[in-house]
Amino acid sequence: MKLLSRLVAFALPLAFTLLTTNAHAEEIVNTPDESMSEDSSSERIVVTANRYPTSIEEVGSSISVIDEEEIEKKKQPTVLELLRTLPGLEVSETGGPGRTVSVFIRGAESDHTLVLIDGVRANDNTTGQFDFANLKAENIERIEVLRGAQSVLYGSDAIGGVINIITKTAEEGTHGSVSVEAGSKGTQQYKAAGSFGSELFHTSTTVSYFDTDGISAAASNRGNPEGDSHDNFSISNRSGFRFLEDGSADLTVRYSTAEAELDGFDFAVGAVDDLNYLQENDDLFASFVITKSLTETIIPSIELGFADRDTTGIDPDTSFNNFTIDNQTQSVTTKVDFLMPWEGVVSVGHTYKKDIGENLGLFDEEREVNSFFTQKQFSYNDALFLTGGVRYDDDSEFGDAVTFRTTAAYRLKETGSRFHASYGTGFKTPSFNELFFPEFGNQDLEEETSWGYDVGVEQIFLDGRAVADVTFFQNEIDNLITFDRTTFLAANIEESSVIGVESAVSLELAPGFDTSLAYTYTDSENETTGGVLPRRPRHRAAFQVFAEPIEGLSATASLILVNSRRDSDRSKMDNYEVVNMALSYFVCDLFEPFIRIDNLFDEDYEEVNGFGTRGFSAYAGVKASL
Repeated sequence: MKLLSRLVAFALPLAFTLLTTNAHAEEIVNTPDESMSEDSSSERIVVTANRYPTSIEEVGSSISVIDEEEIEKKKQPTVLELLRTLPGLEVSETGGPGRTVSVFIRGAESDHTLVLIDGVRANDNTTGQFDFANLKAENIERIEVLRGAQSVLYGSDAIGGVINIITKTAEEGTHGSVSVEAGSKGTQQYKAAGSFGSELFHTSTTVSYFDTDGISAAASNRGNPEGDSHDNFSISNRSGFRFLEDGSADLTVRYSTAEAELDGFDFAVGAVDDLNYLQENDDLFASFVITKSLTETIIPSIELGFADRDTTGIDPDTSFNNFTIDNQTQSVTTKVDFLMPWEGVVSVGHTYKKDIGENLGLFDEEREVNSFFTQKQFSYNDALFLTGGVRYDDDSEFGDAVTFRTTAAYRLKETGSRFHASYGTGFKTPSFNELFFPEFGNQDLEEETSWGYDVGVEQIFLDGRAVADVTFFQNEIDNLITFDRTTFLAANIEESSVIGVESAVSLELAPGFDTSLAYTYTDSENETTGGVLPRRPRHRAAFQVFAEPIEGLSATASLILVNSRRDSDRSKMDNYEVVNMALSYFVCDLFEPFIRIDNLFDEDYEEVNGFGTRGFSAYAGVKASL
């Protein structure tokens, strides 16, 4: 039956390919956009790779982009579902909507992924990682995912890479929309959005409410029948204005409040039902950026960032599940970009960051970091693109650290070939939990350090209708922080090594009909124990179809396959293949009904051993635009 399931799962997108005949394929590094022409591809701009707007073809690092059009077509309510189809990423959800979500980039730890929301560092200071459980997909212009060590521009937490969520800037004129969706497990979602844009001022706001009866966080097929509900209220705004010709000021605010029923954990049997365990989350992220050139070649900017994440656990049945945790990050970054004729761009910057972490009754800590960074971009003959940068961090708890990064990209327009490579070092300071949590924290810990590189080649085929990219990567992490089973404390007792290959292919089969395939092979090793790193699959693939067979009708389908994983206790984890689909139709320019189906073939699997996943789920809704 398993083999049959896989054959059917593969056959569905392929049959869809044959029976239908533009949707916007997922933009993977250096793959063309809608027209798949070299000219249009060269116009695509990313900001995360160099902290300066750069054509994606000039970026030597490996980067993926999910744009607004793809977000709209997939109809997924959360960012985590959008990330699943990217190369080099593994997403693990612990028990359905609203529960902890971990993201691993190229085999690094989940707290080695730095998450930015409009430039604001969103990672928890207590755990060190960002939990994607409550981050909704509304009001997002694009998501940029930068793979490989990025400490030169972003400091600690970026050993694996950076995920940057960028809020929409309002288009010119007045626009608005409302949407309603309902479906499986009592799920309902309501959204309202409005925007106004002019030459001097812009503002966009989205408000949403999501509620579901949910599934059992502890796997129901292991004798845990109780469903665990989840609700989320989110609001996002981006506003800005222009002044003195080329000056600009932008304020972004994203707030959410959520509740999720959780289950307990028994060390003898694993996750088990808990009828009264509730977790509340309040997240606030805000940034203010002001930019004004002094001359045609000197452009300074100031960015203020603020993140506050409060988490409360409530359980009358056990004191262990009752807690109040407050995380807060404040930052100020001052940067000056020097545009050097014939020599590229030189960026020089300083960041002051203050981290605050409190677990009520257990610890209340803070630290400050001053960072200085510089990077030079250089191009030659519109074919060779080089970057080199260095960073110095002075941490009030861990002293200083120096990191560097260099990248290269070289394109041959005559043959449609492009070569790209990068090498960088990184570091990660211990989280407050790893330092101070009672009977686990260890104040003698050292920071984790890393080095890594990647090298790849991209080739355009079929007059620009097809693009293939293959990238080999290797990461080495020293002083890896883990749990010492001898002392029962956090300790720098391990080193890890990861090598792998990322491959991506995009193909326009016909006008209005695109496909994409991303496959990642990851060979990870804990060099201390000789075992593989937990929850990193050796094989991961995502096949997608985007189609507009007739005007106004949009259809998408994705197949995700995960194979060969081990959990932290070295037990085998499920292999699985999941098919998701979405279909929408513009009855007119103002009215769009849609349906979405997740886990079409009702695959029975666990992303984390002992925790539940959603079976077949269907949703229907309608969106009205003004």
